[in-house]
Amino acid sequence: MMYNLKHEIALLVAPALEKLAIPSEVAAIENAILYAPNSELGHFSLPCFALAKLLRKNPNQVATELANELNEGNLLSEIKAVGPYVNFFIRNTTFGTQVLDAILSGAHFTAGRAGKPDQDAPRVMVEFSQPNTHKQLHIGHLRNVCLGDALVKLLWYTQLDIISATFPGDVGAHVAKCLWYIRYVNQEPAPEANKGEWLGLMYTNASRYLDTLQGSSEEERVKSQLSEVLTQIEGKAGEFYELWLETRQWSIQQMQTVYDWLAVKFDKWYWESEVDNSSVALIEAYYQKGVFVQSEGVIGADLTAFDLGFCVLIKSDGHGLYATKDIALAIKKFEDFQLTKSIYVVDLRQTHHFKQVFKCLDMMGLPLANDCYHLPYNYVELPSGPMSSRKGNIIPATQLIQQMVATVAADLTVRHGAEWTAADIHETAETIARGAIKYGMLKVGSMQKIVFRMEEWLDLHGNSGPYLQYAVVRIGSLNKKHVLTATAIEWEMLTGRAELDLMLHLYKYHYVIASVGQDYDVSLLCKYLFELAQLFNSFYNNFPIIHAPTPELRDARLSLATAVSLVLTHGLALLGIDVPARM
Repeated sequence: MMYNLKHEIALLVAPALEKLAIPSEVAAIENAILYAPNSELGHFSLPCFALAKLLRKNPNQVATELANELNEGNLLSEIKAVGPYVNFFIRNTTFGTQVLDAILSGAHFTAGRAGKPDQDAPRVMVEFSQPNTHKQLHIGHLRNVCLGDALVKLLWYTQLDIISATFPGDVGAHVAKCLWYIRYVNQEPAPEANKGEWLGLMYTNASRYLDTLQGSSEEERVKSQLSEVLTQIEGKAGEFYELWLETRQWSIQQMQTVYDWLAVKFDKWYWESEVDNSSVALIEAYYQKGVFVQSEGVIGADLTAFDLGFCVLIKSDGHGLYATKDIALAIKKFEDFQLTKSIYVVDLRQTHHFKQVFKCLDMMGLPLANDCYHLPYNYVELPSGPMSSRKGNIIPATQLIQQMVATVAADLTVRHGAEWTAADIHETAETIARGAIKYGMLKVGSMQKIVFRMEEWLDLHGNSGPYLQYAVVRIGSLNKKHVLTATAIEWEMLTGRAELDLMLHLYKYHYVIASVGQDYDVSLLCKYLFELAQLFNSFYNNFPIIHAPTPELRDARLSLATAVSLVLTHGLALLGIDVPARM
């Protein structure tokens, strides 16, 4: 159970309102209490506009009268009316005993999650990372991976029963193009290593080559060959089916290499090829029931009444489309895991697609339609502009990882090469690079576009993963210099504004996570952690810790710093980010 200061303040305010002849409920007062915009004015604030309307008095007068009726007790250090607001200052001892002691003992973190989910906890599936086989896994895909994985960890911490799933596209036109090019055009053998990346190059080459055939006498012959590739894969027989099996595994190995480096795991892997044929049969069955209609040789859903146009589900050649497969998969997910909700982390270009899919599920009379949610996100671009696998102007994920690690390792070698081993440098460089990539992908709202600039993501002085990691490492060095021995911390020693600001911000931690759980906005946690690190650095630069004037003050400040480190470490872990032992 999270300690709720707003509730405690509301308990003090309710009797005072009764004295002013204003009947009120504690819950209503609690909902009205805000964080004060400036800690010099107070930590919490109660606006008196609504109260003034009831009393038919000036809001400033009501605030003054209410403040005079209140007593600080053990909770507050000061109550004062500021214009139409009553502002409340929390005692340092309240922050210390109710928040910081719990953080230092570890009890604070069990408020969110302790052990396995309850048997009755809502079961939610988060489907993310849907890369295509036979294409390059690039930096743009990493935003999906990082966002989905962080959402899984955060929702799990809010006591939901979470299932993580992925749905790679292992069939379709892109596969046919790649395999056709390898069989009929390519002259070079596949490399011994990095075969998944090589397949991505083959797809790019195929797209460019096929573009040159448009309008030529060869175009129809090639279309027939591409159709034969798909027919063999669908029929599970023939040379292209065998080639598909072999090359598909190369792509899977590429995906798994990246997932392993990012420390991302999935509870369930679904594949487009698994629902390809069954999804067509499903749509045909509902077509026979009159749910779907035929128009101009195709079968689909007429969604014009919902401003969603016509959703094609079976093409004139009898094949399904992405919507066909997503409808079948939605049903399968709920059957496989008895879900209460299914979240799709897919880029914003598919917003219309998912509106159509969910409406089709609704037309089919399936209640699960209301329990499907699309979480869109915007693109990752280079400073030069958008990326495209088809055009080949991308940064492969493995190349990005190698570049980031090499850049960090070079910097660490310059600074620590004389003292650290090569293995230590590489391990630390990987941890920092991983933190930089994940935080860079998560720190902005999902609907904001990301422009990748490596120097910004690695900046130790800016809003970056390494900046947060370094704050934890810095606090760790303080703990190495002095080991706490006090059995009880004298929190009343902490009276500076920067110290109290840190305490208040630490209190907010679980409420920020609760907001993420409601809005699925992971950037809120990033913003919180960055602000926490900034507040700590301000405190660190202005208040001596190890060399504080008294042992009691030293222990109190070091305990405050340690609490910051524990929250930063815990919050970064929820983002999927580890902290190196040193930097």
